[in-house]
Amino acid sequence: PRHSLGRNVEMTLSIGPSVAHRLRTISDPSISPDGSRVAYTLSWAEQPSLEGRSRIMMQDLEGRTAEEFTQGDRDTAPRFSPGGLTLAFLRRDGDGKRQVWVMAAHGGEAHMVSAAPLGVSDFVWSPDSARLAFCADVDPSTDVEDPNPEMPQVTVVRRIRYRYDTLGWRGDAHTHIFVVDVDHPEPEPGKQMTGGDWDDLAPVWSPDGSKIAFISGRTDDRDSRDLAQAYVVSLNGNSNIDEPEMWSQGLTSVGALTWEPEGNRLAVVGTEQPDGMALWQGWLYIVKPGQIPLRLTNDSIKPQLGFPALGRASELRWTQEGNILFLGESRGESYLFQAPVDGGPVIRGDGGGRQSAAMTIDLEARRAVVLSSSPDCPSYLQLVDLETGAGKQVS
Repeated sequence: PRHSLGRNVEMTLSIGPSVAHRLRTISDPSISPDGSRVAYTLSWAEQPSLEGRSRIMMQDLEGRTAEEFTQGDRDTAPRFSPGGLTLAFLRRDGDGKRQVWVMAAHGGEAHMVSAAPLGVSDFVWSPDSARLAFCADVDPSTDVEDPNPEMPQVTVVRRIRYRYDTLGWRGDAHTHIFVVDVDHPEPEPGKQMTGGDWDDLAPVWSPDGSKIAFISGRTDDRDSRDLAQAYVVSLNGNSNIDEPEMWSQGLTSVGALTWEPEGNRLAVVGTEQPDGMALWQGWLYIVKPGQIPLRLTNDSIKPQLGFPALGRASELRWTQEGNILFLGESRGESYLFQAPVDGGPVIRGDGGGRQSAAMTIDLEARRAVVLSSSPDCPSYLQLVDLETGAGKQVS
C-alpha cells in the first residue's frame, strides 16, 4: 500500500498491510514531579478507515502498568503541572482547532482552558501551576472584513515563507506566545506576550515565574535564513506587549534553552557559525546579556533538537548541583549527557544502540524517562536513575 508522509513525500511500505496497520507508536513523555508515573501519547491507525488516532496513557513506573487516561480521538502532548496535581494536554475543540485541556492527574473530567482562534501548537506550565504559556498563530488577514465576499477570491503572497513543510499554508500568520490562567471559569484567548512579523517558539518560564525565555528569528533576512536567537520577555502585568531582550548575543542560531535555578542565566543549544544551524550541529552554551557565550561541549557531541514549529527540543535541565542534563548523539548513537557548568569534562551516561528523541526529568532530577527507538522497536520508554546512571526499558 502507498502511504502519504506529510504533504509532499510518498513511501511504499514493504510490509504487509495487516502488520503496518497494527503498528503503534508512543511520544510526548512527561514524568510526574515525584517520579512515580509517566504520561505519554499512544498513536495508531484506526481500521478500516486508517485515520490517525491518539490518546494519553498513564503508566506506573514501579509496576509498569499502563492505562488509557483520556478517551479523545486525537489527544496529544501531556504535561504534568509542577505541583503534580493536574495534567494538561492538547485536544481539538468543536471547530477542529487544538486547544489546551486540563484534568486532575488522578482522573476526572477534562475542561478546555485556551480558546485560540487558530489553535495551539505548544504549551508549558508556570512554576506555580497557576498559568500556562502557549504558542498560537496570529493571522492579521482574519481581522480584515472582505467588502465583496461573493466575488472570486484571490490569495496574495507577501513573504517567502508563505508555506512551511508539513504545516502547509501560513500566509501572513505568525506564531506568538500567550499566557492564560488555568482556573479561569471559561476558555479564553489568553494575554498575548509577543508580537511582530516573525515566529516566537519554545517558551520556558523563569524559576520565579516573572519572565519567559523563548526562541525567535528577528533578523532582517529571517525569511531567507533559518537563524534564531534566545529572547526573554518580562511579565509585568501591563496590557501592552513588552519588548523582549536578546540574551544570546554572539550566537547565530539557537534551538533549545533552559533557565539557571537562580534565574540569572540561560543554557542554550546553539552555534557561532555564521552559516550554521544548531539543528544540524549545535553546542551547549551558557548565555547572559552583556557576556560572551561560554561553550561547554565539543564537536564529539551533537545535542538533540526537535524540528522548530513542529516539535520542540528534548528537555534540558540545569540542576541545583551545577550540572546540565541533556540528550545528545555521539557517532550516531544517543546518550544522556551531563555537562558541569564550571567547564569540567562532560559525562556520558545511559544510552548507545538507539536513537533518542525526547527526555523528561522529575522535579528533584533523580529520575528521567527517555523516548527512544532501536532497530527492533519503533518507540519505547527507558527509565534512567540519574544518581546511579542505570537504565531499564519500561515499555
